[in-house]
Amino acid sequence: MNKNHIAISNDILIILDSNNNKVLRIFDIKDGSSTKTITHSMEILKFELNQVSTSLERKVTIIDSNKDCWMNLINKDEWFKVNTMVDSMKWNNKYDVLCLISDNSIITYSYPNLAFLDSNLFYMASTNEKLYDADKNCDILSFNSEKVTLRRQDGAHVHMSISSYGILIWNMCNKGQWDKATKVCRMINEKYLWATIAGMGLSAKELLPVQTAFAQLEDIDKVL
Repeated sequence: MNKNHIAISNDILIILDSNNNKVLRIFDIKDGSSTKTITHSMEILKFELNQVSTSLERKVTIIDSNKDCWMNLINKDEWFKVNTMVDSMKWNNKYDVLCLISDNSIITYSYPNLAFLDSNLFYMASTNEKLYDADKNCDILSFNSEKVTLRRQDGAHVHMSISSYGILIWNMCNKGQWDKATKVCRMINEKYLWATIAGMGLSAKELLPVQTAFAQLEDIDKVL
């Protein structure tokens, strides 16, 4: 067993089945009991657990033998295909934000729960930045707040930052500061921020920021 075959959060432990590398076994942290298994259609090469959500929003992302990245909402055992040709992935240590490397770019998904609410919004609530200081098969070592550390094939570390506005929106919405978050979205006026606050508002049942976001995204049907 190596680091790619085990993942842990504050409530569960996941291990790749030693007899079937398409199966993930889930154990309860409190008593060590086996709770369920998750099966994928392809061989699983590596997987990661999100760290900050409740057990109802616990998600695991995998990279399979096709180098496709999939996300599973464990509570419902529902799969969603995130991206293709993925080299590495990492969940944020403080926020429910996912980043991955695909096609020599680092892609950040600001509100992954949208995958199971509105797939169009999920992809809209993302940013894509080309990697110029890293090689094709570099690995994401850490993703702390907006700071990302990569390791190149030669062992050198590359440090970079994602947009801090997405993290700021998370902070404000978590504190119930929806008006302030909306003002930031108006000031920056980027689609990924409007899609992020729309997703967070949908989950929190905060109607006003959702309506405002959909209006800015020109999604008239959803505004009505």
